[in-house]
Amino acid sequence: MNSIKKKLLFILPIASIALLFLFTNSCSNDLDVLFPEWENTPATVALNSDQMARIEGIYSVQSGSDQFGSSVILQWNGSYLTVYTGKNTGYFLLQGGQLDTTVYVQGLWRYQNNAETGLSKFTMTQGADYVLNNSDSTIIVFTGTWGNGQGTPSNSVVFKYLRPIKPELLQNKYYIISHHGSGGGPEYLPQTENTSEICKIIERYGCNGIELDVRISKDGIPFMFHDNTINPRLVRKGSLVGTVEEYTYKELHSFIVLKNGERIPSLDAILTTIVTETQLEFIYVDCKPSAINGLSAIAAVCQDARDLAETIPNRAPIHIYMAMTTDDLVAAFQLLPNFRDIPTICELSIDDLNTLGSEVWSPRFTEGLQNSEVQQLHTQGKLAITWSVNVPGLMYQYLEEGMFDGMLTDYPTLLAYYYYGQ
Repeated sequence: MNSIKKKLLFILPIASIALLFLFTNSCSNDLDVLFPEWENTPATVALNSDQMARIEGIYSVQSGSDQFGSSVILQWNGSYLTVYTGKNTGYFLLQGGQLDTTVYVQGLWRYQNNAETGLSKFTMTQGADYVLNNSDSTIIVFTGTWGNGQGTPSNSVVFKYLRPIKPELLQNKYYIISHHGSGGGPEYLPQTENTSEICKIIERYGCNGIELDVRISKDGIPFMFHDNTINPRLVRKGSLVGTVEEYTYKELHSFIVLKNGERIPSLDAILTTIVTETQLEFIYVDCKPSAINGLSAIAAVCQDARDLAETIPNRAPIHIYMAMTTDDLVAAFQLLPNFRDIPTICELSIDDLNTLGSEVWSPRFTEGLQNSEVQQLHTQGKLAITWSVNVPGLMYQYLEEGMFDGMLTDYPTLLAYYYYGQ
C-alpha cells in the first residue's frame, strides 16, 4: 500500500465521525457563514494550459498539517486553483498567475462541513522556472499563509510537490456530480442549490457534473426546486406557503427569494446557463413526482439545451439526462412518442432501464457495489452512477473496489481528493 493510501485510510474514521456529527446537526440554519474576500489583488499574468498542468499533482504538507492534513491535491478548474485537503472536507479556492518571476495565488480556505474559513495566499518559492519556462528542475514548493475569517492570514502553510496525478485518472471520464447543486447544506456554499448561480461556480469544487431537481408549476412550466414545500431550509421569509406546485411559475419566480438572494429558475434558464457559461458535462435532471404532468415539456427543454450546446465552439461534450425515479414516472414516460430516443437515467431496476432504453443506471449506494451488474452494463456501452455517497469511508471503498462511472455527492471536493489521489 502506497503512502497516499495509508494517509487516506488513516483519516477515514475521523472524517466519518465528523460528517456523522454534521448530518445529525444539519437541521439548523443559524450559522453565520462567512465567505471572505481579499480587498486587493496583485496584477498577475494568467498561466497557459501547459503551465497550469505542471502545477497539478499530489503535494505533501510541510507546514500546516494539523489544519489541512498530511497531503493535498492541487488541480485547476477553469481559472481557479483548487486544493483538495481531505481533512474536515477542506479545500482552498485560489486565483492568480505569474507575478514577476514567480507564481502567486490567493483566495480562501474553508471546511465544507462547518463554518471555519479564512483568507489564504501562496507564493511559489521553488519551481517557478520549471512551471513558467519548463526548465529541468521539477521541485515545486508553495509557501503561504492562512487566517481566520476576514483577518490577515499569518499562519504558515507549505505544500511540496510529490508526484503527478496518474494520467489515466485524468484521461478516464469519471463523473463527480454535485447533489442538487450545493447538496443538502446551502449555507455552506455561497449560492443556493438548484439555481443558475450555483451552476456557474460548482466546477471550482471539482465537479464535472450536476444533479438538478425539476418540478412542474401550476401553469405547466418546468422549474427547479428540491423540497415538496416552501420552507426555511431554502427560502427567505415571504408571502408564499405550502406546496410549490400550487403556484404559477411567475408567482414562484416573483415572490420567492432563495437563501442567498436568488430567484427560482426555470429548467430552460438553468440549462441555458450550464450550456453557455460552464463546461459541465453530465447533467442529471431528477424528475420529482409532479414532473409526471410535464414529461414532454421537460424532454423538449433538455433537447433544446443539447441543440444549443452544439452551436458553441470548443464547448465540452454535454450529456443531459432525465432521471426516472418512480414506477409511475416510468409508466407515464413510456406514453411519450419515441420515448426510447430520449436520453434517460433509470434509478430503478435494470429491467426498467432496458424497457426505457436508458443510457445510465443509477442505483442508490445502499444497494452495494453490484460489480457484476455494472460490468454487464459496461459491455452494452452504458454507464452506472451511484447516489448519494457522503460518508468518506464509502466514497473511498466505492472508488477502490467498485466499477461505477461516477457518484452523486454533497461533498465533491472530498470525492475529488479520493479520486485524484489514487
